[in-house]
Amino acid sequence: METQTELQRELMAVLEPAQKEIKGALEEIRQVRKELLSHQERETPFDDAKVRDLEAKLAELEKANEDTKERVRLATMAITTPSDATKRDVFEGVFIRDAAELKKAAAAGNLERAITSGTTLASYGKLNPEQEQRFRDWLIEKQVALSRVQTLIMSAPQRYLDELLTASRKLRAASEATAPTAADAFTTARRTLTTVETIWAEDVSLSFIEDNIERGNIDAHIARNLATAVGNDHNDLFWNGDEDSSDDFLGINDGIIDIAKNDANVVDYDATSDTKVEAILSGAYRMFAYDYASRPDLNPVFFVPYKTALTYAEEFANHSTAFGEQVTLNGLPALRYFGVPVVAEPHLAGDEAVLTPAQNLIWGVQRGITMESQWNPRKRVIEYTVTARTDQNYAKSQAVVLIDGIASGLR
Repeated sequence: METQTELQRELMAVLEPAQKEIKGALEEIRQVRKELLSHQERETPFDDAKVRDLEAKLAELEKANEDTKERVRLATMAITTPSDATKRDVFEGVFIRDAAELKKAAAAGNLERAITSGTTLASYGKLNPEQEQRFRDWLIEKQVALSRVQTLIMSAPQRYLDELLTASRKLRAASEATAPTAADAFTTARRTLTTVETIWAEDVSLSFIEDNIERGNIDAHIARNLATAVGNDHNDLFWNGDEDSSDDFLGINDGIIDIAKNDANVVDYDATSDTKVEAILSGAYRMFAYDYASRPDLNPVFFVPYKTALTYAEEFANHSTAFGEQVTLNGLPALRYFGVPVVAEPHLAGDEAVLTPAQNLIWGVQRGITMESQWNPRKRVIEYTVTARTDQNYAKSQAVVLIDGIASGLR
């Protein structure tokens, strides 16, 4: 009990000052965003010196806020995680049951004979919670969208995302001794995540094992490579899925673009007549709901096709400003429009783009990622099969601006 109390004191000593820092940073971020939004509404040029200064300040505040959160995370892990230098890798034995035996067999030149289902080949089925979390982390870390959006871990195959919609101008003058008429301003729009089981079959060759067995951590190496490959397809499906498609991949389930196109409450912006990316971003941002634009906890983001981001970077680079030089030197990660990040998404391959808070986009994963393996001696490969149940959606329709009709020359 005494040890637990000491642990709580250590945690509070870290958390309390950090929480004050985060609260202060969020308030500053909110004020800067409001000021940027007011400049945008007044049609201040996007390369105006004042706007650039505000964007630089916003980037600095956001980085400081993220640094504080990371400092808290690392300190919490250091306090709560027991130090154990001999702790094995979380994936040890998941893919290769006896790596030491395989290493000896490879050195002796009889690796193929050493791989059997009873000795070195593992077949685990469902991953344990720690393995599953690590696999998900690796799956999303290199993906443009999945690394930014909200990931929901679901215990059942379906989850409701109820949205409360409120009508405006329902206020009335009060009359004495007269009961008011109910405003009926509240309506509920129900969005649903319904997971679909996906499967990825991968062959790991004998030569791959021979090349990697000497390095150690071969299980983690296989897991990371599988997670990155599976994550790449899930990021693609996140945007482009279409259940009506005859394509085996796209038809798995609906992606964000298809869902938004069929949602009457989503804000649509037609970019057909725009000849510059700046004009597209300006038009879409003007249609973005003000309630979401200035909130520091929602972090609105432009997700645009990769070539559209490149074109916008070129537009920036043509301006003789400090920010233009920053884009020239630092490339696409530096792109912003009135403080809103402009993110290049390689999987947006059509003429659409999306403006929405990153946390409004949701990727649902039902618990129970499974991993099976089998040695195929004829092909001389180990066959790995990964299955997961996933779906994607957004929480608030009115917080999504769907940009459509981007000219071919801008993407």
